[in-house]
Amino acid sequence: MDYEGRYETYRVAVETHLNGLFAGSAPYGRLYEAIRYSLLAGGKRIRPVLTLEFARLGGIDWRLALPYACALELVHNYSLIHDDLPCMDDDDLRRGKPTNHKVYGETLAILAGDAMQPEAFRLIAQAEGLSAESRIAAVEVLAKAAGAPCPPPGPSRWAFRTRPRCPPHREYHPEFGTPGRGYRRTRGPSAAFLRPFRRPHSPAPPRR
Repeated sequence: MDYEGRYETYRVAVETHLNGLFAGSAPYGRLYEAIRYSLLAGGKRIRPVLTLEFARLGGIDWRLALPYACALELVHNYSLIHDDLPCMDDDDLRRGKPTNHKVYGETLAILAGDAMQPEAFRLIAQAEGLSAESRIAAVEVLAKAAGAPCPPPGPSRWAFRTRPRCPPHREYHPEFGTPGRGYRRTRGPSAAFLRPFRRPHSPAPPRR
């Protein structure tokens, strides 16, 4: 199968899986409507497509990776909703359409984003066909990539070398900088389920 054909196969599978989420009605009908407005608004779906291709290259049936791929897309879309809010980038358009808070209001937009994040971890936790260890590893990697880094116990200064995520406000901060694209960057979770046992970090070199 050529590149275009494989990409389209993955994209359609992702769209179908996402379309089955948040499909209920009362008592959460309006909230689900707000979620699906952003979640199903299109886009290239690069992150889930890469996840599925990582699975195939790793010798796993890519269909088993659909929950992981869609979990990554849920985290991405939740971050876009929050990133567009007036307290962040204050954007009016997303993918050529009014942003979520412009259509449903700030309160419902916040709740829509908040609902997507735990759903992402539920998809991974309840995924079938892969070991519990792989699912735990994927949850851990996605949580670390999408959240603020938490310092481990102990006096290690090297744990703080990673640049923290931006805080939820628009003002410049001397430590965090200004919010923007870095706030919603998720690095490395696509292949998390392929390596349930990660190699421990090498000890930091002595300081001179």
